[in-house]
Amino acid sequence: MAPDPVLTIDWAGSLAAEGEADIPWLPTTTATGVDTMLDVRHLDLEEIATALQDQSADEYRWLIDPASGEIMMWTADGGIDGKTPVDLDELDLVPIEALPPSVWHRDMVDFAERVSDEQAGRRLLRAVQGRGAFRRFRTNCTTRIRTY
Repeated sequence: MAPDPVLTIDWAGSLAAEGEADIPWLPTTTATGVDTMLDVRHLDLEEIATALQDQSADEYRWLIDPASGEIMMWTADGGIDGKTPVDLDELDLVPIEALPPSVWHRDMVDFAERVSDEQAGRRLLRAVQGRGAFRRFRTNCTTRIRTY
């Protein structure tokens, strides 16, 4: 059995199956077996971003309906409607896997390296070193927002 597809969003904000992040559509198959394209403009990218950030995979899972683009949350106790438990394997939905912290850390480093103010960039690069990097980065960005 083929592994479940994993969704990614590329830097342009396009949603696609893993390995196709440069294509701004999600390939889907209808009940008749005909491939269709789900236009990224009809997706709630903010909700997808929330799912990608969510590290609580043990408690619940974020899923996307490949036919409609609807984002939903599944729990072991309440399924997707909050009332009826259902096994994930029984659903024709694609899981949205959270991005690992290393991806978010790399984004912070990339941002810090691109800040036009050299002093501010160096301050941010120092902030993302070692334990507490996310907190220090957020603090630096929120307390010195005009600088960046």
